[in-house]
Amino acid sequence: RKPKHAEAGIADFDNAKIEAAFLTAAAAYQPQPWNGAVTLFRPPLDRRWQVSGGTWVSTEREYVFDDNDWRKHASALQVCEVPGGHHSMVLVPNVAVLAEALKEALDQAERHPARPQAAPAIQAAE
Repeated sequence: RKPKHAEAGIADFDNAKIEAAFLTAAAAYQPQPWNGAVTLFRPPLDRRWQVSGGTWVSTEREYVFDDNDWRKHASALQVCEVPGGHHSMVLVPNVAVLAEALKEALDQAERHPARPQAAPAIQAAE
């Protein structure tokens, strides 16, 4: 007999509970500066309207950042665009491209290991 957790299927997931837990965790998360290497895998950007200063806004009326606004926390951020959308980039057939890009990033990290360290705390302007 299989363990109970092995019998659980996709229908057993409670998406509302998962979303609520994610939103709670995201609200509490405080990113810290990081000087080490970081690779962001993201789908193509949704650039719907260009507004002042060359900034773009998405169909969802959110500002669009090439780095998803992470470079302010991780100065050595590398961005890797993969096909699909927020959810479909991890599904067939797009996941094959993501897996290859991830393999290349891991191979690169193994060839050139670094000792990442947390960046010094940023002082607030008085």
